[in-house]
Amino acid sequence: MKLPSLPPFLARGLLSLALTALVLPALATDTPTLDKQEQAFVAKATADNSMQIELAKVARDRSSSAQVRELANHIIDDHESLNRKFTDFSVAKKAHGQAHGTPAKDVT
Repeated sequence: MKLPSLPPFLARGLLSLALTALVLPALATDTPTLDKQEQAFVAKATADNSMQIELAKVARDRSSSAQVRELANHIIDDHESLNRKFTDFSVAKKAHGQAHGTPAKDVT
């Protein structure tokens, strides 16, 4: 099956998902809490994932292409799963304050 050409926002989302999947295990150290930089990363990644979910929902709802709708559903499932992992990770690390989609002010 040949996948359709991806719009730039979907391509960036997939790249973000892949990079996040690589970085998240590296943060899982034996330290009991996250430092400010780690909290900012988790918050920004969660916010970015939430945006990708919303964009994929728009693509799914507005597209007449079955392939685009299928890809959008796949992106939604993957990003929701990743957000659950971030939440579980941040709760385990006791980073309740900024781990739910609100990046720290110094994150750009």
